[in-house]
Amino acid sequence: GERFGDSAGSRRGFGRRMRVRALGCRTSSSPSNLPTGESVVNVAAQLLANGLVAGASYGLLAMAFALLYRVSGFFQFTLASLYTVAGYAALLSLSTPSRGVLAFAAAGLAGTALALILEIVIYRRLLYRRSPPLLPMLASIGAVAVIENVLAMSFGPSLRVPVTVGEVVLRIGPVRMTQLRCAQFLSCTAVAFVAILILRHSEIGKQIRAVASDGELAGI
Repeated sequence: GERFGDSAGSRRGFGRRMRVRALGCRTSSSPSNLPTGESVVNVAAQLLANGLVAGASYGLLAMAFALLYRVSGFFQFTLASLYTVAGYAALLSLSTPSRGVLAFAAAGLAGTALALILEIVIYRRLLYRRSPPLLPMLASIGAVAVIENVLAMSFGPSLRVPVTVGEVVLRIGPVRMTQLRCAQFLSCTAVAFVAILILRHSEIGKQIRAVASDGELAGI
């Protein structure tokens, strides 16, 4: 009898605890704690701004990959290494007084210099030998491995983030964005726009489009 009474009391106590928990769940999900329409709009606007910044960077990279593939006829994996080397060059130049302008200049010069070295040392030689498209692609994979290991030995394998730029947060309505991300969006958009103008309205742009369309016919 005592055992039966103890088990019944424990069941009643367990039932009371469950009702208290259910009541707490109901009170915590009251309308006052639910997100309002204004907060949802603010979050959506912030996510849209973040997506535009990331999309500008990825779009510029995709344009470069597509242009190189259409002209050369093979996929150049070393383009990712060009981005990485340019980023490290910009990171090193951030310690100078005029770090903002010098960072963009250093990134452009470092990426251009590495691209010329790869073109002269690897790709142009393979092109003169009329190698199959698979061989330059494999050579680009090997070049990526070499560049990544050199960068890892020079700067370490850990992530490097610039801390002297982007500390000021700009606010445009509900959107908050650092100066670094604003500069990233504007620079990527400007470079893509200038590249499109060069491809459409310049002589070298017409030659690039001709080679991309038919390389053999363009050589004639």
